[in-house]
Amino acid sequence: MATGKLRLLFVLETFYPHAGGGATLFFNLTRELAKRGHEVNVLTMQLEGTKRFENIDGVLVHRINAGKVSGLGKYAFAFLAIPKAISLAKNCDIIHTMTYTSALPAIIAAKLHKKPCVINVHEFWGNLWDSFVGGLSGKIHRWIEERIAERDFDSFICPSLYTARCLQNEGGVRSSKISVVYNPFDYDFWDLRKASPTKAVKEHLLEGGYILLWYGHPGVSKGVECLIDALPTVFSTIKNLKVIMIMAPEPHKRYVEMCEKIGQIKGDILLLNPVDKEKLRDILAASNMVVVPSLSEGFGYCAAEAIVMGRQIVASNSGSLPEIVPHKFLAEKKNPRALAEKIIEVYKGGEVPKVLVNIKSSTEYAAEIEQIYRKLLFT
Repeated sequence: MATGKLRLLFVLETFYPHAGGGATLFFNLTRELAKRGHEVNVLTMQLEGTKRFENIDGVLVHRINAGKVSGLGKYAFAFLAIPKAISLAKNCDIIHTMTYTSALPAIIAAKLHKKPCVINVHEFWGNLWDSFVGGLSGKIHRWIEERIAERDFDSFICPSLYTARCLQNEGGVRSSKISVVYNPFDYDFWDLRKASPTKAVKEHLLEGGYILLWYGHPGVSKGVECLIDALPTVFSTIKNLKVIMIMAPEPHKRYVEMCEKIGQIKGDILLLNPVDKEKLRDILAASNMVVVPSLSEGFGYCAAEAIVMGRQIVASNSGSLPEIVPHKFLAEKKNPRALAEKIIEVYKGGEVPKVLVNIKSSTEYAAEIEQIYRKLLFT
């Protein structure tokens, strides 16, 4: 059994075809584990247009109708998933879940059947919930986070040393229970040779300028207002500058606020709604620099994508970004002046980061996670 097939149950609030980072991470992980010969079941929320049950590349996906992910559905899932999680857990060897709401049905099923339970902690904000989100939502998520740290999970998997330190220092989790496994990266997809930058140039009339790109959601943790406040200085120095901002419309209040701030800037700014991965790859390939001004990052996929695609980059010195981005490309977080100066410095220097450190492929990531399972089961 120490080297044989494992029976794995994943309890996840989001999964394919949801497009979020956590859903993508586990979609790739579960398929890789199925390829390695393991029996893989996933319990998740049912999205519109998806089946209640299906087999995807050997992964058995069970879906529960709990409402919309963007509404109260993910909270309803925490309770509606409990009976099914208990049923599926009976015949599994190990349960794997993620923050936030899917942790409840996973740990209940694990304790009832005395099964080891592993949890991926993408970020651990602690006191940052008050400043990043605030209000009732911030209090609820902080409470959930504290309860997760208190629960007796057998292993906490963190995507960076930064997240591991937060989990240990603010959450009080013992270091012996924490494993740092950097999120996998799809090197094959983010291959510059597969991109079509000329298509992006033609579609968005980007000919003849230095293109600066930012993409993400407008939540406080992403620091987009810091970049917006830095742009007037950058525009005054880089005369042929074109800025592309690909911004998700949620959280909506923040989206409206950021759009209003962007509208006050004199300069060539193209504001786009989110695009699919192929189009994003084309736009990234057509860009000269990517800016990642986040106030906190559990991993930092935008930075990783820019480096692999050979783009110039400027990032804040916060969260896990210093683990991915070399020091010379970092600016003080939440400081528009420092960010503008670093953007101008990197623009004039023309240098790009050379390689990603510590970041493995999906296949290597699955092998490392499997070793965590086996250590829990057989030592």
